[in-house]
Amino acid sequence: MVETLSIAVIGAPGVGKTSIIRQFIYNDFSEAYTPTRTRYVFRPSVILNGNMYELKILDVPPISSFPASASQEWLDLRCRGVRNANAYILVYDICCVESFEYVKMIKQQIMENRYAHIIPPLLFLKIKPLMCNLLPSLLVSYIKLPGYLETSHKAF
Repeated sequence: MVETLSIAVIGAPGVGKTSIIRQFIYNDFSEAYTPTRTRYVFRPSVILNGNMYELKILDVPPISSFPASASQEWLDLRCRGVRNANAYILVYDICCVESFEYVKMIKQQIMENRYAHIIPPLLFLKIKPLMCNLLPSLLVSYIKLPGYLETSHKAF
């Protein structure tokens, strides 16, 4: 039987969540920006260490907060499946402090609203737009987690 792993990709508007997912699944990148308005589910299969897995990648549109309860998750279609994800990819733009603050808020809410003894894997993706010359070391120093990766929309 093939195991299904659910991964929620969350970030502020315009940080490149969908681009990262499309690059991973289809090896495709588009310069056109279309805001994600509803949750979209991608279902690729991968082989890792000789085992096959079905991924359920949730492309989550911007949400005001992480759902604090199952009923809150159920009421907002954008959040369906987010609370029970096996892992989270939190994406921010290094040139946009607001997107970093958003990711910090979501991370804190994930930690508060998931079972305290079951911490899901978190991966932070720092998107570096091609035209960005900023090096905000303050943002980089905040995240001292093993799951930290710097990339650009195209390089993923």
